[in-house]
Amino acid sequence: MFAKLGIDYCCHGNVALKTACDRLGLDVENVKKKLMEESPRGKDDQSHLADLSPPQLAEHIVQTHHAFTREHVNMLSPIVDKVVRVHAGHNPKLPEIQAVFRRIGTEMLPHMDHEEAEFFPALAVYETLAKRDDLDADESQRLNRATHVIKENLKSLAEEHELVGNLLAKLRTAVDDYKMPHYACATYRHMLRELEALEQDIKLHVSKETGLLQVKVQHNLASGVERVQA
Repeated sequence: MFAKLGIDYCCHGNVALKTACDRLGLDVENVKKKLMEESPRGKDDQSHLADLSPPQLAEHIVQTHHAFTREHVNMLSPIVDKVVRVHAGHNPKLPEIQAVFRRIGTEMLPHMDHEEAEFFPALAVYETLAKRDDLDADESQRLNRATHVIKENLKSLAEEHELVGNLLAKLRTAVDDYKMPHYACATYRHMLRELEALEQDIKLHVSKETGLLQVKVQHNLASGVERVQA
């Protein structure tokens, strides 16, 4: 948020917010409002999710969690690099934090791309065609392909989620449960806050895929709607 507005929040970020805003010609009340809107992240109301179809739930995951993860990985990458460069002498674990963060990005970004390119579109095709009794040959083929893609993705989902969960646990250990060290500058503190926000969002993301989406899809496949031809 500070970076978007051009406010220096690094090692020279101990200036009062009003002073920093005055220097940049920004309205301090508008800045405060934006800060309240964006940090901390608003609570995710899940009360309606149980009523969503798998394609609708997939769309919710894309708009809510895929977007958040992409934005945070891209935003955090230069920040983590800068903190490692400036503060590695204070904390020998910073290179490990950097490596684990990068690994989370290299695992999550392709995973989300794959879901959006294959798994989630297959859910939409299945939802549209599986309930119909008047499919032509081309539609039957499309249904069979979609079912195959769904089954293959369900097999890999648990393994991918376990890997990411292990990486998040490793990150939490490396950052000492996100405790703020006494020497941390504003950039360091910002990094820890946003890494924790990323961890919490990925955990919520995974819980929705495992506890809601996967359960719904498996129920549909097992309920007799499946019509895969040999």
